[in-house]
Amino acid sequence: MGDIHEVLVSYFSNEADDQQKSQAEEFRKDHPDEFILLEKMWKHRGDISIVKRDSEEAWQQFQIRIGKRARVIPIHVKWRRIAAVAALVVLSAITWNGLDQGKEPDTIEVAAKKAKETLEMPDGSMIHLNRGASISYMSGFGDKLRKVVLEGEAFFDVAEDVSRPFIIVTTHAEIRVLGTSFNVRSSSIETSIAVREGRVQVNKEGNEVILTEGFTAMSSEKGLIHGKTTDLNFDSWKTGIFSFNEATLTEVFRSLNTYYGGRLILEQRGSGCSLSAEFSKDSLEEIVEILSLTCELSVKSENGNYLFN
Repeated sequence: MGDIHEVLVSYFSNEADDQQKSQAEEFRKDHPDEFILLEKMWKHRGDISIVKRDSEEAWQQFQIRIGKRARVIPIHVKWRRIAAVAALVVLSAITWNGLDQGKEPDTIEVAAKKAKETLEMPDGSMIHLNRGASISYMSGFGDKLRKVVLEGEAFFDVAEDVSRPFIIVTTHAEIRVLGTSFNVRSSSIETSIAVREGRVQVNKEGNEVILTEGFTAMSSEKGLIHGKTTDLNFDSWKTGIFSFNEATLTEVFRSLNTYYGGRLILEQRGSGCSLSAEFSKDSLEEIVEILSLTCELSVKSENGNYLFN
């Protein structure tokens, strides 16, 4: 068999020939756990960083496993291809190390740098990351514990498993669920949780609340408070569906910009206009037209943004 990393890069990129497809399928059969993890990590390769606790030991262990050194790719090969293969070699080393019993697992981090990202976890749970958010978890996620660390904002669709609670750790709270969907916004100042469906347990230094559909909690250095959700658009950054009831323009622009990437700029803050409307994944141009006509605002386009006065 040729270099398996070159084979898997071609296979995951849908560029494999018949021989490479056969080799990849053989690798999948012989190493199913590693194949599944590598495939999922490959889908997010641009935003994954691996924090290795003992990189030299992991690399040496990997060399023993495969019984040879990584192949040196000729310099005339495209640099992009070299980077792809090199990345998969590193991911393989981490995966072998993480699957090896008795070894301390590594930390995997997925970050939504410039665009929203959706991550499918090994247990089937779905994590939707807003721009600028990141999630980290151990390479053995789901074996005995389902635990992630969140920075920023994310929406969770957690696969039900009564024997293994799903735990989310933020700066100001620990959140435990068995199977539900909810939104978490975490910053250095506070953590807010809003439940779309199911039940969520929120802990803050010994204080605990149970949230159900339509309820929210906020945790900070001042403590933990909870109540009925007043923000109807708490997960609109993900869904693109908005509902406003006599909302001020400041509130409208702030909410809409979570989905439309901050491209709506309100320069006139003192407008007395309030808006009652519903939007469902409307185009940005439609949103601009509705806002300008409804509130009698002038608008101009500048560097891809829309400025309202």
